[in-house]
Amino acid sequence: MKPKIDYFSSESLRHDLKGKTIRGGLATGIAQALRIVIGLGTIPALARLLQPEDFGLVAMVGFFTNFGAMFVDAGLSKATVQREDITKSQVNTLFWITTSLAISLALGVAAMSPLIGRFYGEPRLVPITLALTISYLLNGLTVQSQALLRRGMQFKSLAFADVFSQLIGQSAGIAWAWRYYQQPNDYWALVLIPLVIGSARLVIIWIACGWLPSKPGYDKTVWPMLWYGLNLSGGNFTNYFARNGDTAIIGWYWGDTPLGFYERAYKLLLYPLNLINGPLTSIAVPALSRLKTNPAGYRRFFRRGVQLSTSIFIPLVIASFVLAEPLVLTLLGSGWEESIPIFLALCPAALATATAPSSTWVYQSWGHTGLFFKFVLVNTFFTLLGFVIAVPFGTFWVAVSYSVVTCVLRVPYVFLCVRPTPLKPSDQFGPMVIPTVASIVAALAVYLAQTWWSDFELSFVQLIAGSSVFGATYMGSFGITPAGREYLREMISTFRPKKRTQA
Repeated sequence: MKPKIDYFSSESLRHDLKGKTIRGGLATGIAQALRIVIGLGTIPALARLLQPEDFGLVAMVGFFTNFGAMFVDAGLSKATVQREDITKSQVNTLFWITTSLAISLALGVAAMSPLIGRFYGEPRLVPITLALTISYLLNGLTVQSQALLRRGMQFKSLAFADVFSQLIGQSAGIAWAWRYYQQPNDYWALVLIPLVIGSARLVIIWIACGWLPSKPGYDKTVWPMLWYGLNLSGGNFTNYFARNGDTAIIGWYWGDTPLGFYERAYKLLLYPLNLINGPLTSIAVPALSRLKTNPAGYRRFFRRGVQLSTSIFIPLVIASFVLAEPLVLTLLGSGWEESIPIFLALCPAALATATAPSSTWVYQSWGHTGLFFKFVLVNTFFTLLGFVIAVPFGTFWVAVSYSVVTCVLRVPYVFLCVRPTPLKPSDQFGPMVIPTVASIVAALAVYLAQTWWSDFELSFVQLIAGSSVFGATYMGSFGITPAGREYLREMISTFRPKKRTQA
């Protein structure tokens, strides 16, 4: 019988670290591919069943409810994963803290629901807000069990929870939208999705983890973990306004329909990136946290992590840019043409964001959350300033301002994160060169070849043709130069298991 994972033994967790990372990476990669398929299948279905104002309506509430959701975790799940040694008493204390926060936030946001409705001048937002506060409690009950699974690198269980809950939740949303098609309450499909996903994840995570909380108690040794979580939450809290301030400002200034076009463009571009980024971070942070005492191993693991992430993110963003029109029209359908220029304007921000996850790994694995918090304060100030200046000119210029600020501040973000570690800026930027060059070559190939399929009226035919040219050129670019072939060999060696030696 397979032994149960000992979440509270650091020695046990370090055993077969590379094997756990590789197996976890494969399981997570497969799961995320399935989630992307589910998500990209849901986007066109909902875009055809609902109207732009429906998405804008729920996005207005989302700014406030997602803001509260950050405090449910309070950075304490990351503290559980990052800490070298942890006890059952500490985890139990953290569980009751997160549960109490969840209940308090649910009551607080529920009390604010009339004010949210008045802020936008939309009474339908009150019941939507009340319903979404349930997700706080669902997430609060999940936080520590999920953190223990990540600490134990049980990524297969996490992958199953992600895929199954996503499938059930999105199916429920589509079923509601189809049942109440073009009826006044059709937008409730978008409210139902996160509630069903949260409920399914809670059940699966608790069963997979096997750890159960005991009666409420307090362990004073959790203070260093609370401080770690406080700084991380402060950074996430501040960063939230940078990432979501555009939604609130556009909704307040322009209303639900322009916000709907903006929200769909933003999600269509960043949704796949977020699906890949989250699991990569959940794998990288526990592994890097165990390697802090081994500088050479830490640097080697980090560089290969950057190689992997940028080899996925950079071509994904550049391909989205050159194929923006057929991509948007294929996934969203006719009537969403206004989202295309917004999508294009957001691509530089997405490209800069694509290189950000690896820097976040460093901040979290080394516990430098205070430094992270300080940088985020600066980033948020300039991002919000850009939104305020741009919003009178339209949603397109809001997207442009977001891209400009994100790109300008990316370089100092990297230099700050590596300064107190064994890493150098070249460890971040060096592995990005080959994927970037290969992506640019592939983009040029698409640009030169697009006259072959431009006469096709069906956007999905153009998308398939363009994606095929981009993918073939991108992969071929690696094999042309010795540096590219060496890059591929390094990537392959990362996932090649070591041969067992016989005694």
